[in-house]
Amino acid sequence: HDEMECIYTRNRFHLIDVPPLRLRCFYCEVDIEKFVVANKKTKHYGGSPARIKLSSGGPRRDLVFFADDMEAQAAGYAAPKRKRRVAEE
Repeated sequence: HDEMECIYTRNRFHLIDVPPLRLRCFYCEVDIEKFVVANKKTKHYGGSPARIKLSSGGPRRDLVFFADDMEAQAAGYAAPKRKRRVAEE
């Protein structure tokens, strides 16, 4: 939380995947419930962490966490394109 600490330490969090999904600060153990999850490989981010399937969605090392959508976009990530459903006739 102190700006001077940022010089010596990097952000480090534990992913708590017991509902509700949240991040816990490694240093002060404060929980963060509102965040955005992005995928390093696809360069897409999701609006809600609850939509990310952590158990079957691939390795966790491919995930990146941001405070909000704007921060993810500033880092070069984009919202996923929605798939259109073809109407059955």
